[in-house]
This record gives sequence, structure tokens and C-alpha cells, in this order.
Amino acid sequence: MRGRKVLITGAGGYLGQRLVENLAEDPSIEEVVGLDLKAPPSASRPAYRYLQGNVLDSRNLEEIVLVEKPDTVVHLVWTFNPTHDLLLQDCVDLGGTLNVLHAALRGGVQNFVYAGSTTCYGALPENPNREPFLKEEDWIRQSAKRMSTPYRYARNKALADLLFQILQYSGGCLMDTFWIRGAIVVGPHTNNIVSHLARSPFTFGKFMFRVAGCDPPMQFISEYDMIEILFRAVRDKWGGVVNVAGNGVVNYSEVVKMLGRREVCLPAWLLYPATEILWKLGIFKFPASLIDLVRYPWVTDISKLKKVCGYEPLYSSREALEQLAESL
Repeated sequence: MRGRKVLITGAGGYLGQRLVENLAEDPSIEEVVGLDLKAPPSASRPAYRYLQGNVLDSRNLEEIVLVEKPDTVVHLVWTFNPTHDLLLQDCVDLGGTLNVLHAALRGGVQNFVYAGSTTCYGALPENPNREPFLKEEDWIRQSAKRMSTPYRYARNKALADLLFQILQYSGGCLMDTFWIRGAIVVGPHTNNIVSHLARSPFTFGKFMFRVAGCDPPMQFISEYDMIEILFRAVRDKWGGVVNVAGNGVVNYSEVVKMLGRREVCLPAWLLYPATEILWKLGIFKFPASLIDLVRYPWVTDISKLKKVCGYEPLYSSREALEQLAESL
């Protein structure tokens, strides 16, 4: 009996590489094919093959899926860090996701796994800052605001999330879809805006800014938990949508302390325009819109992850953040 075949876009990233390793060692997986712009170190593994490719090249992407005939596609490509080229960001995030989905549907893929984000809920003042937190079904409430949030990463995650909701609930799609709404992934090997701000001696120095009067709860997920969740989602063919985060929350003021920084509280009317100017000058690595993520709550309920998917996070939000702090 032929084993399963998995195609992973963005296999060169850290999560992609670790997922390749786990899948390549599973006896039910016959072959793992990784698609990326450059070959990752994992390319030497016996059960793994690397293919150079770009999710923006829809024709080539479709040809790859038709030739390789994977039963499962895992889509990890995304613009994780802020960029001044918003058109390219939209093309990669939204256009790339559409291209991968189209190729998967055309190629008869049975299962599709997408790594989404809890930022799809938007950092909104209407979101709860204490339990009960946001459940998966709460997304539809305030959906217009969630899809128009000013921070581009979060906006694109919300738009992509809507696309998967349409596929899941329209009833006409023969491909099973599963997507994660994941909290900020942190750990000693992560490379995202949070790890950059924590490690960079130039962006803040020893300081991190806080909006005066605001101290929202925040969630994190350990890189080790995220890798295991992606692996199980592929292996066990999970379906639907699930919030993913470590247990508990950490208030932003605590985050600052845990990362060894001192906070500078500024009023919103000053912090936003000052940050935007410094972003445009290339001094700051993030735009003013990102400040919403540390001003308003966007914390989720992870009951479904535990009860339906049967996964209990190994590390709490605090422990996951500690893993990053210890690596600084």
C-alpha cells in the first residue's frame, strides 16, 4: 500500500524544517516534498525532496502539484515581518495562498493545512481582556473590523481566514481543510518581529514602549508545541479551525520585564505618529499600526484544541516566553 505524500510550502523556514524532520520519520509518510526559494538543510534526508519554487508562480505551482500528486499540502509561506513594500506583502500573503489553494484543488489534494494566526481576530477594544476569551465561532462578530485592521499582517491573516471559512462551509469543496489560528510563536529558534525586537540592540536598546493606560493580556505558543501541532494535524488529518496557544496569559508589562527591558509609557496621540515617522525613516522595524497589538487584547480560548483535537500544550504562554528570554 502506497504511503502518504506531503507537500510543504515554505519548507526552508525553521518550522518547516522541523516539520519535515518529524514527517520524514513517521512510517505512514512515504515522501515529503518541500517547496521553497532556496534549499534548506533538511534536503539531505532520505524521505525528503526539495523543489525550488515560488508561490507567486501559479503556473509552475500547478504543474508541481499535478506531477507530484501529494495527498496533503501544508502552506507555511507568509510575510512574517513588517515591510515597506505592501504590494509585495499582499501578493505573497493573499496571492500566494490563492495560488497554492488553486493548485491543490486542481491537483486533487485531499487535505490542506494552513498556518493562520490569532491576529486574524484583530487587536480591537471590543475583544475581551479577561475570560471567557475569543472562541473560534466568535470571529464572525466584528468580522468587518477584523478584516480592516490597520496592521497589514493581521489584516491579511483575517482575509485569508475568511477564504478558508468559505471553503470549509460552502459544502462544494472536496478537499478537507484545517487551519490554525496560532498565537505568537516564540522560542530559542524563532525569527519573527517579537524575537527581533527582543534580540535587537538597535531598535529599542533597553526600552520597550507601552501605550499609557493600556496593559493587555497576551498569549504565546512555544515553537516546540507549534511543530508538534502541525505534525499531528498532518498525520491525523485534523479538520476545521482551532485556536492554538499556551495556557494562561502574560500582561504586556510583564512581557517587557521578562525580556529584560524597561518600559516607556507614552500617550497614544504621541506614540503612534512618532513611531510612524521613525518607521518611514528606517529607524524602527515596525509601523505604528503594530502598536495596536500591545494596546488592545486579542486573546483566544483554546478549549477546542484540548477537547476536540486532544492536544494539551506542553508549555504555557509564560513558559514559552521564558524560552525566548533565556536565548537572548
